Amino acid sequence: MKRYVLLSISRRHLSLVGLLILCILGLLAGALSGRPCSVGALALFEEQVVVIDPGHGGWDPGASGNGGVEKHIVLEISHYLRGYLEVSGAEVTMTRETDTDMSHSGEGWRERSDLEARVALGNASGADVFLSIHCNAFPSPRWGGAQTFYVAGRHPLNEPLALSVQKALVEHTGRTSREASQKIDHYVLKNLEIPAVTVEVGFLSQPEEARLLQTEGYQRRVAWAIFMGLASFFRGSE
Repeated sequence: MKRYVLLSISRRHLSLVGLLILCILGLLAGALSGRPCSVGALALFEEQVVVIDPGHGGWDPGASGNGGVEKHIVLEISHYLRGYLEVSGAEVTMTRETDTDMSHSGEGWRERSDLEARVALGNASGADVFLSIHCNAFPSPRWGGAQTFYVAGRHPLNEPLALSVQKALVEHTGRTSREASQKIDHYVLKNLEIPAVTVEVGFLSQPEEARLLQTEGYQRRVAWAIFMGLASFFRGSE
């Protein structure tokens, strides 16, 4: 797979001037969350391969609420996360880069086909980690906060990865006190052979959180939190 070193200038990516820009963004993200940023994390991704899986897409909008649509929000966050990782030297593959799904046209079971394609890409990638990015929703608007899920026993690094990402979400978003949790019935996580987690970045059923998740500033903050969680995970697994 091709190693990306420079990023094209676009709204979705960082305008690459070098690691200095990323450091400044990281420091700003840390300031916004009220937590210090570890700039030393930026040197950890030179040999790492990461798959980012923005959930849903195309015919499948995912969850929705308060004006927010999951497939659009998670794609934006995933692009920002890819930017942080690539400028730090990681090799990144995304399961989708636009508003599309991965199912094969004409198939009756499009959802299953889509999920199978994501698993196949992840298992063939030889990646160090697989991150599936989603939004949550619940009938009651009282629930909020990002949460990381994993399947225990599938890979020995699933739990450490989930714990690292969740800890960073707590520290850098300032909006969640949730803990990493096991996910039993999750097709993608159950069938991946590499370390994998699902990050539910927030609840679209919670009005304030849904509003934030539709803003660039908070999308970048969530992406930065996941980035910092990965940095902690890779540092701990060396």
